[in-house]
Amino acid sequence: MAISKLNTLIFNLASGLRVAMPQAGLAEVVLQQTMTPAEGDDEPWLLGFLEWRGEQVPVVDPGVICGHPVPTGDAIHRFGVLYGLEHIVGLDYYAFALDGVPHPARVGPDDVLPDTRSETDTCPAVAAAVSIEDQPAVIPDFPFIEHLLEKRLAHL
Repeated sequence: MAISKLNTLIFNLASGLRVAMPQAGLAEVVLQQTMTPAEGDDEPWLLGFLEWRGEQVPVVDPGVICGHPVPTGDAIHRFGVLYGLEHIVGLDYYAFALDGVPHPARVGPDDVLPDTRSETDTCPAVAAAVSIEDQPAVIPDFPFIEHLLEKRLAHL
């Protein structure tokens, strides 16, 4: 039985990191809104909180965890609200700060190649560095990001 293709989204984070993820993990793309800054700045990857459907959704940028610069407010054009996958109490959703519109693609096993040129090999927020459509991208380590958020939110 052949493995079918997966509906995938490819997009740039506000920090510049290019991400590929399953489309089913994205709840909604939200146009730029006012983001409430996170208290303290000891965890710069937690950019703040977004009001979305009556909830305060934490906004993160995994690129910052990987050493990319912290995006400024004018670099954030959209937010990608993601479903929490780890069933962490109080973390049903969180958001990535996006730069631009996610690009949909149908991706199969033969379309995803390891990216040996990537500088994100040692970044704990990255599950894999890949090349899709001859473009470098990373697949986020969603469990790592969500557990990092869980620890940070426990201190707020």
